[in-house]
Amino acid sequence: MKHTHSIGVIKYIKSVANRDIPNPIYTLSYEELKKYEEKLILKAKRLSLYELRKKALEERELKEVNIYSKQYIRNPFVSEYAKRIAKGVCQDCKQPAPFINKVTGEPYLETHHIIPLSKGGSDTIENVIALCPNCHRKRHYG
Repeated sequence: MKHTHSIGVIKYIKSVANRDIPNPIYTLSYEELKKYEEKLILKAKRLSLYELRKKALEERELKEVNIYSKQYIRNPFVSEYAKRIAKGVCQDCKQPAPFINKVTGEPYLETHHIIPLSKGGSDTIENVIALCPNCHRKRHYG
């Protein structure tokens, strides 16, 4: 039954398991996948340690879903400019980059768009800053 993808089977499993199960026949957007994952994370946070362990041990099979997302072709000169201006120092926490990039031999910083491209922000030097990975994650998820 692992490879059965009919809508009826998915609905049946959903009703028996009393939880949402993405239908592998459909392609999800990146945003839909993130919302689904966030819902599961919130559910996991409400479980006791015993219940978490039980769930972790019983659900070992990886689930696959096709996702689609819009990608922007970014200007590499904008990113490089932001990193050079930063001079190896995060523009949020003001700490030196946490490590050296193996490929470039330069301090590792990530370029962050202040107004996200997906929200109409521009890929320009006025809209980017160079951040360490922790501050970059904090900007997106903190």
